[in-house]
Amino acid sequence: MSNRIYVNTACEIDSRLEQNDRELAIAITNSILKSIRHQRDTVHLVEVYVDSDRTTYDIEVDRKDCLQILKQNLELFISLEEYERCIGINDGISKLELENSN
Repeated sequence: MSNRIYVNTACEIDSRLEQNDRELAIAITNSILKSIRHQRDTVHLVEVYVDSDRTTYDIEVDRKDCLQILKQNLELFISLEEYERCIGINDGISKLELENSN
């Protein structure tokens, strides 16, 4: 179904997003790239399981925000020198930009 990330506390979710956590960025990027061929208004990015309260949170974004997220994650993966992943992200960015221009 989707990517699942495990954290100890809910605060860790925000912390990992702010720190450009690689595992979270991969999960989010993969979800967006898989969703490009679908025309849904929202994109399910990742499930986050919080161990301290035994709760699962679904993180979703509006489709219109996916382009900006991919661009941000592209910068991260360039800095990590993960160039093969960057190629896939660039393809996704091109598809979304074409979609937005129509």
